[in-house]
Formats: sequence, C-alpha cells, structure tokens
Amino acid sequence: MPVNKDLPMAGIDLNPDVVAVTVALPDGNFHISRCFRCPELVYVSHEKREWIAGNLAKDIAEWLESLGIKQVALEELSFAQDHDTNRLFNRVTHNFCKRLLFNRIVVALRKRGIAVFTVSARFTSLIGYFKYSRDYGLSAHQGAAFVIARRALGFTEKVPKEILNRLSPREGWQHFKLWGKLSGLFRAARKRAVRNGHMILGWNPEEWLSFMFGNSS
Repeated sequence: MPVNKDLPMAGIDLNPDVVAVTVALPDGNFHISRCFRCPELVYVSHEKREWIAGNLAKDIAEWLESLGIKQVALEELSFAQDHDTNRLFNRVTHNFCKRLLFNRIVVALRKRGIAVFTVSARFTSLIGYFKYSRDYGLSAHQGAAFVIARRALGFTEKVPKEILNRLSPREGWQHFKLWGKLSGLFRAARKRAVRNGHMILGWNPEEWLSFMFGNSS
C-alpha cells in the first residue's frame, strides 16, 4: 500500500531514552509533536526492557489513534555507522534497544490498522535541528521526527538561506549534498568545542553556526 499524500503523516524518531513523534500535515506543515520518555530502558533487565518497550509502543499507538492518524513513518534501521556511542557495549545495547522499540511500535500500530512506512535516516536529526527546532520550538529528536514524516510524504529539504550562504556551494551542488557538508562541519565543530572545554549542552542552532563559521576557537 503506497503512502496517501492526502492524509497527515506521523514521523517517529527512535532513541534509547526517548521516542519523539511528530505529525506533518499533507502540505508538509507542522501539526503536533510529543515525546515519550524511557530513560531506564538501556539499564534494566531483559524482561523489564521488553515490558517497557511494549507499554511505550502501546502508548504511542493509542495517542496516534486518538488523533485519527492512519499512517506512520519510521527510519530504516541501520547500525553500520554509529557516531553517538564509542564503546562497544554501549553501541550494541543502544542498537538492541532501538530495534526492540522499532519492532514493538510497528506491531502496536498495525494492530490498530495504522499503515507503517520506512524512510532513509540520512541527516534527519541534523535537518530537524538546524531547520525546524527553532521555528516550532522542537527538540532535536522532535525535529528529526518531523523530517521523517515530511520525507515519507515526498518532501525534500532545502538548506535554509542563512546556512546556504555560509556553505558557499559550488555550481550544481544539490541540497542533499550540502546537508552532508554541514554534517561533516558539525561533527568536527562538536569535537573541537569539547576539546576546547566549551559548555555546549545548551547551545542553540545559531550558536553552533556562529562557532562553525565564525572565528570562535
């Protein structure tokens, strides 16, 4: 069954400690968003983890059903590269939790007759953070979920003009490649900021752009 582009689409961004759900309208505009938190999922026993994931999936599916949502998109799961966790144990545990959440959520949605689709995960968090978090007051995870929903509806993400001007794109460069360039710059900037002792936890997109493209050290 193909995506119905005349209906809203919910996007789901999976993380081991929080699942963000954001609904996009058929025209691509933001509708509503909510975070479902599960901070203990990584640390509990296997049995407790299964219980938490099952209940979280039920809560998400019931909330979407109450909104009348008929279709949902999640990221394709790919663990070939994981830049967020360096230690093997953490990486394996986090990936297991994400797969568990994915499977439980898909089952809960389909039980309620909600269609499930998957889209590429490329740059969803980056785009959500730099393009939508400020405008809609969303967290990075909620912004990523919004990008997932829009991507499932067939929308492409243009780089905002204020970022485009700083990237100085070559002729013929496509927006997706520019997001890739920004992704590399952002990763390098985070490493530099940590190395230099900056307190980056509360930085907003504008502060990051200033750090990346300004003279900050």
